[in-house]
Amino acid sequence: MEQMEQMDATQRSVYKDILLKSTALSGITVARSTSAPKSPLNDVVQAFATLLTVTTPSDPTAANVVAATGIVRADSVSTIVTGRNKVNAAKLDITTIAERARDRNGLRQLATTVKSGNPELDVHMQDVAAFVEYVRLACKEGYDRFIVAASYFQDCIHHRAFEKIYAHMKFGYKFWEGGDPLKLLDGRTAGKIEPTEFSMHGPPKLVLEIFKRRALTPNNKGRYTVTTANGAEWLGVLRDLRGLINELIEDGTDTVEIVKGQGKRDFLKAAKSWELTRILNSMDCILECKSLVTALQNAYRWCDSFLVRPNSLPAAGSGDDRNEEDHVYFEDDGSDAFQRRNIVQGGIVHVFRYYRLFTAWTRATQVVIGQIYKMPNHRLEFHLVSAGALDFEPVYPKLTSDDVLAFMRSFPDVRERSPFKEITDTGDGFERIRGLVHCEAQLMGLMDLKSRGGNHLKAETLEMLPDVHSQIPIGVGKKCCYLCHILASQLEQTGRLKFLLPGTHGTVYPWLPPPPPYLDFEIVQRVGQLLDSAFQFHLSALRSANQVSSQNSLPASVVRVPLFDTEDAMALRGQEDAANK
Repeated sequence: MEQMEQMDATQRSVYKDILLKSTALSGITVARSTSAPKSPLNDVVQAFATLLTVTTPSDPTAANVVAATGIVRADSVSTIVTGRNKVNAAKLDITTIAERARDRNGLRQLATTVKSGNPELDVHMQDVAAFVEYVRLACKEGYDRFIVAASYFQDCIHHRAFEKIYAHMKFGYKFWEGGDPLKLLDGRTAGKIEPTEFSMHGPPKLVLEIFKRRALTPNNKGRYTVTTANGAEWLGVLRDLRGLINELIEDGTDTVEIVKGQGKRDFLKAAKSWELTRILNSMDCILECKSLVTALQNAYRWCDSFLVRPNSLPAAGSGDDRNEEDHVYFEDDGSDAFQRRNIVQGGIVHVFRYYRLFTAWTRATQVVIGQIYKMPNHRLEFHLVSAGALDFEPVYPKLTSDDVLAFMRSFPDVRERSPFKEITDTGDGFERIRGLVHCEAQLMGLMDLKSRGGNHLKAETLEMLPDVHSQIPIGVGKKCCYLCHILASQLEQTGRLKFLLPGTHGTVYPWLPPPPPYLDFEIVQRVGQLLDSAFQFHLSALRSANQVSSQNSLPASVVRVPLFDTEDAMALRGQEDAANK
């Protein structure tokens, strides 16, 4: 492949400066968290992106490795996906996907036998795309067939997402005891709650069983009430569901060596997939009941001191088992919270966000299932794009040891930050500083290049990218970083495109802009200027700043009523299996 001409000195300098300063700020929250504007297409695209994270490595810090955009055409909802990390090769053409989708028994076997969501075990985007098409075809055959297919689809996604869910539970951001913030609230009574009535449309049978055990009963109108007296019981429902997942981990997992010599991991037993789906659907039902969640958040705000601790951490060897790499969070609903360096993120609001990490894939499956049910004649297409979308090899600037040493001399405070503190005075170890083009930034670069004529884009890439110029949704497995957020805002100011991102967690991570010709250099310069402002503001705090984990982000929440109950689906599955024998 032909290689593009080298960047000029000014371009190289700006790209390197962005990489160095973003690395110095890595893990620091420089802006308040925001959520995505609501739109039906945005919700669907976000759900696609969340589902696709099950095809990526199970390391919980690597969940944000795909981005998607899409457009509803006459006969399809077409999604365009780009990957940041290595993704297994997958044929996503209509013929291949349709053929796999018609192999009903093969897909069902896939749903109940796959051990993990690792690429090493041949899990890739084709599986997700084929399952989505399988559910669509089943919807055209009747409601019962649709329920059965959708149930298998949920089992498959949950089975593959189990490793990520387990990692979130096990580590709990390395702050909450045993990875469970509700343990810290055990025995603490709710604050004053104005009696709040709410409806729960079609709660799962498992939830109803827990309600009965905790004496949470509806009134004669079928509505539930949360009060000061029963607030702890409502919070206890969430703890009960968490306890059921703990039991699954204890009794329903196998330890498997994934790749010889690379260690072992715990995988969910195939027979337990349905049980995990049942629990997560029930947990999602509670978390998406906004009136209940709001009342509980208000009632337990007095406990925030138990869920938040000062930014100062004990020195090594002080007897506290937490170390300087612990990850904790500040509450982002306050107007100036992100500027108060003595408080880090936490609090009751973040407890519910933490639990929504478990149900992110549940919510995504429900959004996609609902979309299929509403539009069964619309095929849901997937298209994978990558750096190979150009007709030449793009050039990325390469840091030298002199670049890094000059930066460290200019800003000596960064020497206290990793990875700079591992670099010697002679530049040894400078290779530790490396940045990536984030997947959502790459996708924005592709779209902007097309809007400027599409020079150097391959014909097949031009054809798959949507021709819209108003609002282009970009879904990612999580909220985007601060620099992707400001890149979108700078592109919007050109008047060419407006991107709908899933919000930002406001945190900076090592970052490179897409190389020429994806972006106008003026755009890159403006992003660099905004980064420099944040860098200068936080420079004095770099020595003591704690890193904030990239796990502080969630897919945008979409309120939907499940189309079917898990137990009902299992009964239909049993009937269908018996009929096929």
